[in-house]
Amino acid sequence: MASSTTIDILRISQTYKAFRNNQCVLYFVTESISNICQLIIYFVIYVLITLNDIDPGNSTLFWCKFRAMMIALCTVISFSTICFSACDQYLSTNLQFNIRKLSTTKLAQILIFTAIVISILHAIPFAIFLEIRASLCRVFNPIMSQYLSFFYYPILSGLLPIFIASLFSILAYHNVRRIVRRIVRRRLDRQLTAMVLVRVITFVILTLPYAIQRMYTYLAKVDQSNLFLLAINTLVAGIISSFFNLNYAVSFYIFIASSSRFRRQINLLFTDDTVGLYTSSISLMANAMEFTAECYVVESLLQSTLECVFNSSCLSTATKFFLDTNLTNIKRLDANQTQYPLETIIDILVNN
Repeated sequence: MASSTTIDILRISQTYKAFRNNQCVLYFVTESISNICQLIIYFVIYVLITLNDIDPGNSTLFWCKFRAMMIALCTVISFSTICFSACDQYLSTNLQFNIRKLSTTKLAQILIFTAIVISILHAIPFAIFLEIRASLCRVFNPIMSQYLSFFYYPILSGLLPIFIASLFSILAYHNVRRIVRRIVRRRLDRQLTAMVLVRVITFVILTLPYAIQRMYTYLAKVDQSNLFLLAINTLVAGIISSFFNLNYAVSFYIFIASSSRFRRQINLLFTDDTVGLYTSSISLMANAMEFTAECYVVESLLQSTLECVFNSSCLSTATKFFLDTNLTNIKRLDANQTQYPLETIIDILVNN
């Protein structure tokens, strides 16, 4: 159930150009792929334990090493993309053009590739140092144990991504508050910002207790002879870990709740019915031209931008929706010949 909902994010992103051609969505897709792999690994772990009544990881060295590598790999990639998306929103909402232009698809591809490479290198030590002793799969190397106890669990997969994502989300929110007073942003960008901010808030809520619990476990040195205290610690750890693992399955529901455009496109994905006064073909044309689809044609026009007429690729795509052959020779406008920013909505142009 959880993995299927994450797959829906990928299908929607691949179907609609307005969402797909955005670096922030590239982060969402990468996170979704990583989350799917993470959920599959957890599912296989619990299925094998249920079928065998024991954990095969404590008897099979390959499974002992492989599952730990994949969990570490997917965790670092997933948390990295959450941080990247928060940083991207800070860049894309900045009022200074030199900073805003850093938010590009190329930068997103470089960051994602770098995160994947680093994550793979980071997962290699798990394959080297994990061993099975006395029917127990764990790290026995003292240096690796210290790294896991004092850096990987509390910092790398806890406080560090929380700090980065929170910092840039707060800065992005501050930027958005300033933008509202000076310029009207394109609706798609506004909704992407809302999606990222809500995702980061959920990430902090689900991850912070886990990081605190991990630090308490390793730093407080729970007395193994005190069975009552050990049972309480185990129970709390189990509950907190369950909430922490929601990070890998909750994105779809967050985006559904925070973005009306995301909900509308899900409806178009699974149905071919008329939405308001638009058929699905008209909605696809609106997506291709990056227009906003509202209940009425006039509302859609006023809330959309003219960015498409300044882009040759977009114009070429848009003309395919018209049968009039005279429209095929339309040339793009020069962005240097307008006094307004390209993302200015038509409503502002009309009123001025």
